[in-house]
Amino acid sequence: MDERFFRLFAEPTNLYCAGSPVIIVSGELYKDNQTGGIFAQCVFRNAARLPIKALTARFQPLDTTGAPLGCPGEYQYLDLMAPRDVFFGQESPVYLPDSTTRGFKLSIGRVVFADNSVWTPDEDAAWEQLPMPEPLAAKLGDAELMRQYALKYGADSAVTYAEFKDLWRCNCGAINHEDEPACFRCGKERAAIASPDLEALKSERDERLKHEAEMAEKARAEAEERKKANVKKAKKLAKIITPIVILLIAGAIYLGWYMNKSDEYDAALALLEAGEEEEAVEAFTALGSFKDSRQQIYNLAAAKLEDGDYDGAAELFTGLGDYEDSADQVNNVWYTKADRLLAGIDKSVTVSTLSDYDEAYELFSGLGDYSDSAERAAAVQAEAEEYKQDVYDECFELIESGNVETAKNYFKALGEFGYKDSAEIFEEIERQEDVLDLIHDNYFTYKDKRVPM
Repeated sequence: MDERFFRLFAEPTNLYCAGSPVIIVSGELYKDNQTGGIFAQCVFRNAARLPIKALTARFQPLDTTGAPLGCPGEYQYLDLMAPRDVFFGQESPVYLPDSTTRGFKLSIGRVVFADNSVWTPDEDAAWEQLPMPEPLAAKLGDAELMRQYALKYGADSAVTYAEFKDLWRCNCGAINHEDEPACFRCGKERAAIASPDLEALKSERDERLKHEAEMAEKARAEAEERKKANVKKAKKLAKIITPIVILLIAGAIYLGWYMNKSDEYDAALALLEAGEEEEAVEAFTALGSFKDSRQQIYNLAAAKLEDGDYDGAAELFTGLGDYEDSADQVNNVWYTKADRLLAGIDKSVTVSTLSDYDEAYELFSGLGDYSDSAERAAAVQAEAEEYKQDVYDECFELIESGNVETAKNYFKALGEFGYKDSAEIFEEIERQEDVLDLIHDNYFTYKDKRVPM
């Protein structure tokens, strides 16, 4: 089956003229193969500090050779209230009267801001394409140099600094005006990132890598020295007690065992201090109840729980068996994970929210009668069902407002969790016409019913 909507033409992307509060992100021309109608779909981006509440776009139709076709026309995008850096216009198709139109020249006629101030371009305003962002990692060409850049200028540094007319692009990707000394989004100082000293950055990278290597070597050397010192101490002590070995043989045996265990204990501590946690746990486990070996493992498990490494914490607490309250702490690990999952739920992200609810419920349910787990499981289940119903209802509101694609994605997510007939609705939307088709037919059909949009 042929596509109903056929793209005839596309303007260059990201057009801008000096002083403009708007970037023309895209402009495309489509033909409706059923009606023969011609319409344009355009996307704009607010580059101004004030919200935009209206925009007048100018369309100069072109024929198939690119020559002007009749007089220019205008279209007003009203009731917008689009804040800075927000895209708009994509949901408003602009129908052109001449069906022979095969292209158009797009420009901005007027922009009205939230405070009713107005911007109009000069008559000879030239709309030119903004340069594409260049990945910072590709320019630096070295992973450690990129890491050093991120340490110095911020972890959100992703693209290279660039200037175009009266704009500049920050490392974080935000577009700023030339009179702004710092990025409006991330706050980076323009002067700092405009001309970074790469040689100095390389030196800082090399110094950091050298320092990291020295620290690792120092930790290994200190552990080795402690071990050698303990061995030397044991040998010296053995020489002293040799003349009275018969009288103190029992004590010597015990002392030798104790010193060996002390060496192993010191080595385990050194491994832990050097960050070799797996090897340290093996060493402390082998030591059993010697000194505070099991307490060291207990403390490491508690630290992992605090840092959110639930699997690691549970494994360590389980391995401790009946030491202190380790068995109870295993349940506490999963209870804490479920509790943090609920606390961190972002209901604006539907798929992850459903997954978090599901995982929290499974965790609480699996804890049986631990603490108030049964009550928490029931509460999570009720809250999740209420959220699913809210999302389910919102899907139909989205369809009625024309946002079928978002509704389809929500139905898909609900269907994956077996909620009502969401999977069936998702499959029906997939089977029917694409989003543009639904927009122009103004209805969505499900189970022989036409749902107005």
